[in-house]
Amino acid sequence: MLLQGIDFFGLPMDRALNVAYSVLMSSAQEEKDRFRIESQLNQPIAAQASRDRDDFWSTAEADGQAFMAAMTQQPSLSK
Repeated sequence: MLLQGIDFFGLPMDRALNVAYSVLMSSAQEEKDRFRIESQLNQPIAAQASRDRDDFWSTAEADGQAFMAAMTQQPSLSK
């Protein structure tokens, strides 16, 4: 990119990512190649995906406990 007069590290982050995306997509010759690249870019980082899954279950358990505690404190509505 320096050969084209672009100082990649001098660009703001959003512009630098646009340049990187453009370079990646220009290497794709066919639609299926562009789809493959897009799919790979949209995948979460492996460590992030497992952490998100763990966070979901830990909060789901806490939410369930809070719900059950609230249900025992509510007066009966069938009076």
